[in-house]
Amino acid sequence: MQRCSYWTKIRSGIAVAALCLGLTAVAEAAPFGYIADSYDGWVTVIDLANDTATNKVLVGNAPIGVAVTPDGSQVYVANRGSDSVSVIEAVSNVVVATIPVGSQPQGVAVSPDGSKAFVAHYGNPALGARTYLSEINTGDYSVTKTIETSAQAIQPFAVITNPAGTRIYISNNLSDSVSIVNATTFTLASEVFVGDYPMGMAITPDGSKLLVANNGGNSVAVINTADNSVAFIAMMTGAAPWGVTINPNGLTAYVTNAYLPEQAIDAVAVINLTTNEITTSIAVGNNPRGIEINSDGTFVYAANRLSETVSVIDTALNEVVKTINLHTFSGGTLGGLEGIDLGPVPKGILSVVSSLRFSDLIVTSTSFQTVTVTNRGILDLALGSISAVNPLAAPFSLSENGCSNQILAPGATCTFKVNFAPTAVGEFSDSFDIPYLDPAAGTATASVAGYGLSANNQRPGKPALISPTDGQIGVALTPTFSWTEVTDPDGDVVNYSIVCSTSPDFTAGTLVTLHFGEQKSLYAGLGAAALALFGIGAAGNQRNRKKLALLVSLLILASALVSACGGGGGGSSTSPIGVEGTLTTPLTANTKYYWKVVADDSRDSNTSDVWSFTTKP
Repeated sequence: MQRCSYWTKIRSGIAVAALCLGLTAVAEAAPFGYIADSYDGWVTVIDLANDTATNKVLVGNAPIGVAVTPDGSQVYVANRGSDSVSVIEAVSNVVVATIPVGSQPQGVAVSPDGSKAFVAHYGNPALGARTYLSEINTGDYSVTKTIETSAQAIQPFAVITNPAGTRIYISNNLSDSVSIVNATTFTLASEVFVGDYPMGMAITPDGSKLLVANNGGNSVAVINTADNSVAFIAMMTGAAPWGVTINPNGLTAYVTNAYLPEQAIDAVAVINLTTNEITTSIAVGNNPRGIEINSDGTFVYAANRLSETVSVIDTALNEVVKTINLHTFSGGTLGGLEGIDLGPVPKGILSVVSSLRFSDLIVTSTSFQTVTVTNRGILDLALGSISAVNPLAAPFSLSENGCSNQILAPGATCTFKVNFAPTAVGEFSDSFDIPYLDPAAGTATASVAGYGLSANNQRPGKPALISPTDGQIGVALTPTFSWTEVTDPDGDVVNYSIVCSTSPDFTAGTLVTLHFGEQKSLYAGLGAAALALFGIGAAGNQRNRKKLALLVSLLILASALVSACGGGGGGSSTSPIGVEGTLTTPLTANTKYYWKVVADDSRDSNTSDVWSFTTKP
């Protein structure tokens, strides 16, 4: 199921209003709802398998919006009165984090991939009333980004993302608009005016239509997300639409009609989205606000603020078939319920590394890596036999297998070892499967790779210097050093070092280190003896596993910067290819320098002849 925010549905077009109910499940497999009580500062937990309240979790002051992560493991709660977001662990019903955000947060949403949460709020009143959207990293609960969505206090209300996770929508009560944020760049993309006092929102499963309940305008705005054009559906007199949700089939919408007691008609309107017409009205509890539909579209849940009940509507009958009384269980002050959401289908979720790369290993040696399997879901996860399906073949093997045929509780882990014992020189790769039930059958596949090295390493060839030529006079103060690429008899990757000094024994100079890596990014470090640079080689190698790292070391009297380009390394080269390193900060004028190149395969090296040159005056 999708995640909701205050009066909002996050992913699949399931919108919310004032009571936020999020379905998820714990180890015993029952789905649960989470309802924020803004009067008493807690979230009531209800078991939707038998429609009873089971727990309540104290959060911040005046909790409003509630959003369940896609895997159902956590619940995000926007606390309007304490300027924070509480994070509830679904398995234990314990608050595991409280995240400070801006002033009066109401709407909160979770991205479709579960990696981010979004919360709308005001800024610091002392700095002027402005409206913001913050991005939260759900991995470490840090606020990673905050952008201004308006220079004015426009009272952001609901937050919702499209199913693709590329757009974030915010309804703004006081500006009668919806702000649209590009989720990729996290920048404000546009603003669409929709009607008087927009509240809850829902987006169709295909992301093509966004429905917005205009509480003050007594209408539902339908935004075409392709061009942001707006159409309107008029509601019955006195409806005061608040929350909206859409059936997963994309054909029907449900809208709560309530605001002030004297206006509220205490009903849910059913809308045919093909004709944009109201087909029926269903009486519910007192002052319905939040509304949500389950994943198969069979039941709609309407949260009734003033009666503190949840009306359960059978969508086949369009009738209320059950009423869940929350006040009887929770007590406290009557009439403080807010928002609604339904969580995902409960399951166990397997988390494991998808690939393993072993360090190069001498033939007949053995190495291992420990693999940890984690259940990041909220139900038990049953694992199958790892060795029975797609088993590893030599030189790879499994040992100390503590995972096969195990049942992992939520959050539990198990481990096994993957061994690498090459018997020949060369590149090896394989894969293996980890079968599981969650309760549906599935398989996680992990790849492994490693390279076997010769026990008797042969050093790389000797570099031949090209330029500057030996004894050359009048060399530029930013010279380009070049030499021939060498081959390695074992096919090992070759690294190069250039050493340049004013003394023939290479003992003088000041160290500056520059690295030019495989992504061609430049970074530097300072030391006391030479200047080094890494670059990418052009030629391939037989292993096809990593590019040549070109190391250029220049021993000089003063600090200098270098850039590099040129050939590759390894055993596939059949003709000399020039490799170059160029200084970008000048050497000393009219000075004699000595230079050489060292080729290194990490176990042995070979050094060129020593040449000299003199810089121009």
